Amino acid sequence: KEEINNLNNKKNKYQNINQKINSIFNSPRYVYKANVKIELKDETIKRKIIGKNSLHLITMDNELIPISDIIDIDFDD
Repeated sequence: KEEINNLNNKKNKYQNINQKINSIFNSPRYVYKANVKIELKDETIKRKIIGKNSLHLITMDNELIPISDIIDIDFDD
């Protein structure tokens, strides 16, 4: 039962991050890029994101950031 709870928590966390990412791309503030602050497992970074695929965020510099490594994401004002 504990394993199922852990799986559900990971699934919910991943879903919440995807929801946050989608809300950034659907925001009126997003035209072709968004300045964001991304909290990863071991650091916090600031990037300009321009797109995403099913596994990665894509930055202005063609850097791929694995969505599975993202703990939190928000606009960097």
